[in-house]
Amino acid sequence: MKLQDFKKKYAKSFKREGDIKLSAMWSEPSLISLEDEKELPDGLHAKAKLIGVSPYGYRTFQGGVLLIEGMEKLQTVPEGTKADDSCFIVNCRNVRDLPSSINPFREYDIENCPALENLPAISFDAAYMNIIHCESFKVLGSGTQFKGNLLIKDCPSFSQISHGVEIEGNFTVSSCDDLQKIPEGLKAKSLHMAQCSNLTSLPIDLGKNVADYVIIENCPKIEEMPSAGDWTLLNLQGCTGLKRLPTDIKVRNTSAGRVDLSGCTSLKEIKSNISAPLITFEGCTNLVEISGKISTEELSAKDCKKLEMLPDGLTVGSLLLNGCSSLVTLPGGMNIARKLDLRGTSVRELPRDLNVGWLMDLRSQDGIKIPQEVLDRHEGKIVFPPSYEVLPTLDASAPEPH
Repeated sequence: MKLQDFKKKYAKSFKREGDIKLSAMWSEPSLISLEDEKELPDGLHAKAKLIGVSPYGYRTFQGGVLLIEGMEKLQTVPEGTKADDSCFIVNCRNVRDLPSSINPFREYDIENCPALENLPAISFDAAYMNIIHCESFKVLGSGTQFKGNLLIKDCPSFSQISHGVEIEGNFTVSSCDDLQKIPEGLKAKSLHMAQCSNLTSLPIDLGKNVADYVIIENCPKIEEMPSAGDWTLLNLQGCTGLKRLPTDIKVRNTSAGRVDLSGCTSLKEIKSNISAPLITFEGCTNLVEISGKISTEELSAKDCKKLEMLPDGLTVGSLLLNGCSSLVTLPGGMNIARKLDLRGTSVRELPRDLNVGWLMDLRSQDGIKIPQEVLDRHEGKIVFPPSYEVLPTLDASAPEPH
């Protein structure tokens, strides 16, 4: 069908402002037959119109949105089809190929298109590109580039990220069970992998090629974080198979800055030197020892039930150890600027050189031994248990026994 005839047949799909909305799922009777159309005409172009320019040079556009929805028999969108602003291809169950000519600048969504296997190998301009519920989508081809953010979600066959793929924005992959590895050379502003049950391998150059932050959450087969970069965030929450970390992890001092290893139940020892505004090891139920140098405003190791050892001279803002039932002793030289929470631990005696700046919570530590020096330094700063024993001050002036 020629474009003019198509426009005449589906006149209500062609909007005055420049949008084209081909939806067989609307209640409009004249559009219902779109469901049976097997082809689109050549030359479809949703054009954006310039409607204003601000004194600062910012341009405002209207229109330019292309919607193709519910066209069950459509297999191919013809080359030359264009959308200036945004394109949405939704519930087109037999679409296998998309043209390289569709390259909007704002948003490009492909959703519930189960026959689609890949994308054209071009540089996509869209600020946001989303591929969702496309069961046959398998690969990002070599040379494919994205100038904005890319989301691939609920695509169970997605298994390959080819060498040379670059994402200038944030790259998110969620619930893609066939993906096993992320290749070396992948570049992105940030990387977010979630619920990818068979992801086993991260690239050694991750620290160099990802600029802003890395989130690898609930990916149970990841065993090693090979490197870390100058990031605002490192989140490995729920990676239950994680066993090894890089030697040094340093996160920028921002309001969002943190290192999150909560729920990493295979970690037994943390030897890494870690610096971040917030560090959490909560629920690392097999963690026995923290031996690396820790620098943070708050370290939370709640419910690390096998934790036995902390580094000597630990100096942090707050230290939350509630639920660490195997922790019996605290190291010497500890300096806690704000809060120390020992509820639910097995600590029975505080070290004489302990310093806490604001609050020491001992509510559940019935019978704990507290040196007089600690009581003197922390008057009004201790939440006491029902009972405790005071250890007398050591007489520093007494001569040493011969």
